[in-house]
Amino acid sequence: MTTVYVSPHLDDAAFSCAAGIVSRRAAGQRVVVITVFSEGEPAREVEDRQALARVGAEAIHLGLPDSPLRLGIAPTFRDLMLDQPLRPETIEAVAAGLRPHLAQLGPAEIWWPLGIGGHIDHRSVFAASRRLPGSPRYYEDRPYAFVPAFVALRHLELRGGHLHAPPTIDELSAQIDAGGCAAFFTPEERAGCVATLHQRLAQARPARGHSLRAIPHRHPGHGPAALALVQAYPSQLGWLMSGISAEALWRRWAFDADGEPFERELAIRGDIDDAPGVGGYGSPRDTA
Repeated sequence: MTTVYVSPHLDDAAFSCAAGIVSRRAAGQRVVVITVFSEGEPAREVEDRQALARVGAEAIHLGLPDSPLRLGIAPTFRDLMLDQPLRPETIEAVAAGLRPHLAQLGPAEIWWPLGIGGHIDHRSVFAASRRLPGSPRYYEDRPYAFVPAFVALRHLELRGGHLHAPPTIDELSAQIDAGGCAAFFTPEERAGCVATLHQRLAQARPARGHSLRAIPHRHPGHGPAALALVQAYPSQLGWLMSGISAEALWRRWAFDADGEPFERELAIRGDIDDAPGVGGYGSPRDTA
């Protein structure tokens, strides 16, 4: 049995699905991680191959340029997460790059990012998943999913509706810090971005007739190996954690009360699609 994880960048699948990857390998399954946006980072490609090889997983790098290179934008939260519309040509390039690999591998399962956090590359990969055959399964994008408000925004974006009790600006800011996502913001933009996120959390959206259901998957006994896989990406953890222990962060958010790792699958019912119009993460204009 072959399982494929589609990873927007050279750490996303490992950060999001480490326990699933190591538990499937322990069960004798073939695991292949296909990274979409990997151009121009040879050192990180080596890091990714070595990290996955340690647990017996395979790596495929499509070599597409990520958004700062592709779009000529700054790697800031506002430019990457808030203000970028989806582009049909990017979605098709992702789908075209994946098609031959998926056809050759014939996986029993394909896991895709849901797009939590709103990164334009993650959302582009999600949109490509809706254009390819098969029964996609969706994982929560970590560490973005360690911020409850980011999860709520993505759910609102995809299914519509409203939050009964959106967090205050101070609560949202505290969630970002506690979820290990402070490094995604420049000091100059943080206050404005948090205010925009707060505003979008308070907006009601038309119900879209779709549903998302969170399904927890426990992977007992695989905690140490999962943590080791996460920690095998020091190039990213170094700047991302900003002095926070990666182990402490994952144990807080990705382990249950019994100390076992878990991951949440998001089951989608209905023809959810990210429309390539204008708007950014969490904006009502971003979906059709």
